[in-house]
Amino acid sequence: MQGTKTIAKVCGNRWSRMLCPTWAAAYLGMTLPTFRANPELAALIFDVDGKENVDREDLDAWIERKKKRIRH
Repeated sequence: MQGTKTIAKVCGNRWSRMLCPTWAAAYLGMTLPTFRANPELAALIFDVDGKENVDREDLDAWIERKKKRIRH
C-alpha cells in the first residue's frame, strides 16, 4: 500500500494521536475505502473544525476488542 509507505516516511514509528481517516486506515494496514466500509471504524471518525479525525487511542481499543473476539 503506497500511502502507508509515504506516511511511514513522514511519521517514522511515531504516530500523532489525532489522525486523518487516511492515516487511521494506514495505521490499521488497510485502505481508506475498507476503513470507511467498516461500520465500527467509520463510527470512530469525528469532526473538529471541519476536518475529519480519528483518535489513535480509539483505534487501539478497537484492535484490543477485535483480538478478544478472535481469542474467544
